[in-house]
Amino acid sequence: MAITGINSLHQDERLVTEELVADDVTASDDLVVGDDVTVGDDLTVTDDALISGDLQVTGNTSLGGIVLPHTITIALAASATTDGMDITVSLKTAAGAALGQVNTLILYMSETNTGSGITGDTYSGDLTASEGAILGSLVAKKMWMVNTTGGGVFKGTLVASANPADQYVVAIHPFNGKPVVSAASGTSWQGA
Repeated sequence: MAITGINSLHQDERLVTEELVADDVTASDDLVVGDDVTVGDDLTVTDDALISGDLQVTGNTSLGGIVLPHTITIALAASATTDGMDITVSLKTAAGAALGQVNTLILYMSETNTGSGITGDTYSGDLTASEGAILGSLVAKKMWMVNTTGGGVFKGTLVASANPADQYVVAIHPFNGKPVVSAASGTSWQGA
């Protein structure tokens, strides 16, 4: 049986054997759905969520007290560092507000606007962080695991003396695993 409603507030563990469709869903305990979940606004689950089908949320998604990022933006700009490019990655809620927590991301450089594959180019300097932190390099000077600040922002500088115009910064979305790709580096290198 499907549960369909304008607002759906669940205070205890709920088991739904078919589809759940609602504007808002709040579960203060477990939420178990045997089929698809479609939420027109916010989804908040403070304990476990087990969903056998697709999860579609138009609004903010919170699981276990953690707000999941809805959108990721990547901005590139020429750096004050010689041959440097400043990279700013921002995670936002569905409402466009800054994400008020630290998140971990994988970033890498690609030569395609789809983010398929790691660049074959070599860089003269590695990524350095000015906001957030670099947890480690996964592929030397090309792929990193980073943490954002508490405001959901990572800022770093990458150095390439060749100033390549065909490079893209790619962030792997921490919730859905899809690549989010910047515009081409173009003239975003100092000295380009």
